[in-house]
Amino acid sequence: MLKRFLIMLLLCGLVIFTACGDNADNDAAGGTEAVSGGIGGNTGITDGGGETIDEIPAITVTLDNDYAGNWGYSSSIPKEDLLSFDGDVKVVVTYMIHDTGSANQFIIAPTMDDEVRITNLMTSDTAISKPDGWMACHFDETKIEFVIPADVIAQLSDDGGLFFQVFNVIPRSAVLSPGEAQAEMLLFTDGQIKAFTTGDATLEELIAEGGVDEWSH
Repeated sequence: MLKRFLIMLLLCGLVIFTACGDNADNDAAGGTEAVSGGIGGNTGITDGGGETIDEIPAITVTLDNDYAGNWGYSSSIPKEDLLSFDGDVKVVVTYMIHDTGSANQFIIAPTMDDEVRITNLMTSDTAISKPDGWMACHFDETKIEFVIPADVIAQLSDDGGLFFQVFNVIPRSAVLSPGEAQAEMLLFTDGQIKAFTTGDATLEELIAEGGVDEWSH
């Protein structure tokens, strides 16, 4: 009886030792772990290095199919969509060039519903603008990107949102996602922006020439 008891005790010890070894192997390999984060305490999955794999889903807003006319205004990005990110928002606008054959520039400006341009309140690593708030849309490209701060979003009207004033450009859609402040937008003269949008000058050439230091709106 004692001999049988000792054999069973030895076998239990081997099982416990094997299980501990498997857990140690898993820890060494990294594995995955659940972390709390995001809006409303959403759960994200992290890799072994602790980086979040899933993110707050982006929102795509459909804007215009037709040209709003010279100096006209597009459909709006609803304020509630911007607020849903609970912070700064990166806005990537997909646009189409409207060229009747005589266009000398392609420009767009984010505005409030009272037609006030607010480009000077945005940041962007890639967009460039005139001092009066008209951002350049290169005729051979289709996207323009900027970040709108949370405090600016709060100032938008509840039933309006973010609009775009346009000239020879049709904003087709906007993809919204969580954003962080980017660089201050580079400013250039009216002539420089026109030359860039039509392909008569590159951004490198504009930078070499020098631009404008301050907003005028």
